[in-house]
This record gives sequence, structure tokens and C-alpha cells, in this order.
Amino acid sequence: MKFRYPFLFVFSILLVYSCYKESDYDEKEISADRLFEKISISKDTLLANDADEAILTVRIPLDLKDSYNLVKVKTSHGVFTETSKNEAETGAKIIYENGEQQRVAIFHLKSSLTPGKAKVDFSINNVSTQKEVTIVENPATNIKIIPSALYMIGGPAGELSFKTLVGSDKGKVTPGQIVQIWVKDEDNLDKGTLRVRPSRSDAAGENNFIYSIIPDTSFTGVLIIRAECLGHMDSLNIVVVK
Repeated sequence: MKFRYPFLFVFSILLVYSCYKESDYDEKEISADRLFEKISISKDTLLANDADEAILTVRIPLDLKDSYNLVKVKTSHGVFTETSKNEAETGAKIIYENGEQQRVAIFHLKSSLTPGKAKVDFSINNVSTQKEVTIVENPATNIKIIPSALYMIGGPAGELSFKTLVGSDKGKVTPGQIVQIWVKDEDNLDKGTLRVRPSRSDAAGENNFIYSIIPDTSFTGVLIIRAECLGHMDSLNIVVVK
């Protein structure tokens, strides 16, 4: 059998194939599994220190239309370093890895100071999928007492303000660290009263205290302030004068 117009036959085949390929990426039909070939996360657990980062790599099919090139992300915890916000977007780029051509979009997720689950939404043309990154507490590994002065006046009006600063060798400490305070004399006897005693550290790692010599208004001499957080200690001597 011979075709009178063979070029029309070839054109028809190409047209059908083209329509078939277009339907592969119909926004109403394409699935997230087909669109997001692979999502890699460099670390699935981050410290809540406002600094720890995970690299998110989104790989999409090489043969996608250009209209599917823009990848958007949004997180419930932390921010993306590309925008310093909880959402970002970028166009996928062609890279070569181990000799293989890939089409990827890369984002950097930075932790917050709040522990919890960072739910990260990935979307392309209203097709979306979600991954999770766990943000865990960054506890204190050291503590320091910072007084307003190294002496205080005794008597009923005798007061001293001081603060504690908790820190970590892994960046900012997660807020809410509990600090215990003791004020004793050289015979290890309790003296005075903490008039202001915050329950937990703030975002800067600080707890601010106010110490009153009441009811030991006649006391003069050396007081020892001790602070403890998660087993880490610091101490400081204060002199009470008349």
C-alpha cells in the first residue's frame, strides 16, 4: 500500500505524538509523584539555634515544559536564606552530577529558635507535595553570672540586680532554659531573698534577677551567688557593706 501524500502521514504522526506529550503535563492531570522526581534534604533534624541549615534539592523531569520550571517553597518553621522569609521561589537549573544531567532547584532552610516540625510545602503550577524537617532544642552548655556591681549596701534597702547568660557551643540557646539560683554566706547559710526570679531564659539567653538582703538586714560580709542550668555552674562573690 502506498500513500499518495507521505508527508501528511508523517505530519499526522508527529501531531499525535506532540499532543500526547502535552497531555503528560496537563496541569489538571499531572501528579506530584510524576512532577517531583526526587526531593533530597541534607539533614532531617536541625538545632533550634537560629543558624542550623538544611539544603533542599528538588529534582524535576528534564523534559518538562518551561512553564513548569518555577519551584516554590514555604515552611511552617524557620526561614529560607535566599529570602530571609518563610517562603521562596527559584527556577530549576540544569546541572551535571556523576556525569548525569539533572534539572534541579536548590533551597537553604535555616532553623528558628522554636523547636517543632517544619512542614515544607513544595509547589509547581499548583501541584504540591510536602516534607518535614524536625527542629530540636539546642540546650545550654554553659552559664555565666553578670552582676550590676560587686558590692551592695546592707540594710532594709539593700538590693542587687544581676543576670545570668546561658550559652552553647552550637550557637544560640533555645529560649526557655531553667536557671536555679542560690545566695549563701561563707558558712553556706541562705541569706536574703530573690525579689525577682524569672522562670526561664529569654531569646537572648538571659535571666534577670533582683536580690534583696531582707530579712537579713544586719548582715555584712561576703555573699556567694551560685547559678546552675542543666548541670552547668557558675559562682560569684559579692560583698555586703554598711
